[in-house]
Amino acid sequence: MAKRREIRIKVQGVRRPEPDTRKLANAIVRLAVQQGTAEAQDLADELKVRDSERSVALKRARSEERRRSERDEPRKGAA
Repeated sequence: MAKRREIRIKVQGVRRPEPDTRKLANAIVRLAVQQGTAEAQDLADELKVRDSERSVALKRARSEERRRSERDEPRKGAA
């Protein structure tokens, strides 16, 4: 039996606030080829969950920003 290899990620430079999805997609494909599809699917599922959480957080922040700007600025023609 082949020895299982653990994933090692090296980070150089300044971390980005958002992950680079192209690099993550390439990593998933490499993982699928090297270790099998189950591990790659787990990683893809985790990425999908994090992406949906980020999307929800952005929508909420934008909605809150719109509410604040509507409260602070009276509508045109309402005077």
